Amino acid sequence: MGCKDFFTEHGGNKKKCKLLQEMTSAELAKWESESATDLSPGIVHNEEHLYQQIVDPTHINPDGTGLIPTAFDDCTSHGLSIHRVAHTSIDGIVDMGHARAKKFNIENPDRPPRRLWGVAPYVAGEVRNILSSVTNDRAFFIFDTSTEYDKSHAEICQGVKEAKSQRSVRFKLYDMVKGQLIPLEKIDTKEKAAT
Repeated sequence: MGCKDFFTEHGGNKKKCKLLQEMTSAELAKWESESATDLSPGIVHNEEHLYQQIVDPTHINPDGTGLIPTAFDDCTSHGLSIHRVAHTSIDGIVDMGHARAKKFNIENPDRPPRRLWGVAPYVAGEVRNILSSVTNDRAFFIFDTSTEYDKSHAEICQGVKEAKSQRSVRFKLYDMVKGQLIPLEKIDTKEKAAT
């Protein structure tokens, strides 16, 4: 099975990253050089700027002061959704985040309401440079998982499966973005022009 076949079969699987962890780091790196979907505008390059939608209360401390460390847990299960700004815009990412929160709130009226808080910026190559302290293998892999409605969509999946390393590599991801968060009120035309 190749990359595209895997993501066609397991795209909606909430445990697809666990399945990917059964592969070697070399196999996963090879798959990153292949498109994961026929809808893809191309593979994710190291220099690409990526943004994760940060949602309150899912990703934010109850006091509103910043990220909770579990904000990155999706990379161990169904994939941490990110957006490739080269294939959308900051405005597009914000609009999609508002729409997602609104849809969740309509479909889940008995749960705490969600709202888009802001975004977390990444550079693909920096994410790919995070290594497991146990195996010295790459910790994360980024796949272009574009959809019909979102050409910018990609996912970060955790490749390490050693229990000693799993939490520590996610904490490295947390450290990478915790001081770089961009709340909605700080997203202005200057920020949009810089991306």
